[in-house]
Amino acid sequence: MRCPKCNVEYGKQKTDYEQFGIIVKDVEVLQCPKCGDRVFTGDQVDRIQQSIWNLAPKIRIKRKVTKAAGKPTIYLPEDVIRDAKVKIGDEVYIYMQDRRRIVIEPTAK
Repeated sequence: MRCPKCNVEYGKQKTDYEQFGIIVKDVEVLQCPKCGDRVFTGDQVDRIQQSIWNLAPKIRIKRKVTKAAGKPTIYLPEDVIRDAKVKIGDEVYIYMQDRRRIVIEPTAK
């Protein structure tokens, strides 16, 4: 892969990566030797996300699926809503991560 600014081949480097206050040490990154531009490949991003997931504290809350207006509903605690930085009326994505996991993710604002 080549740097779009310098047209020089990226080299592999190690760096510390921080996200959500979690630091992942010695992450592989592609870096331009001339301008220092850094790029992560898809595989590198997947490894970083897995590392963050493994290091992050797990919140596990038991809730019952109930009904509101005749539709299935799950009530979420206020601290979960606050920590996710969403509020009533915000849009979220809901998707199946796998056959047993439902993910609720804030949309970009």
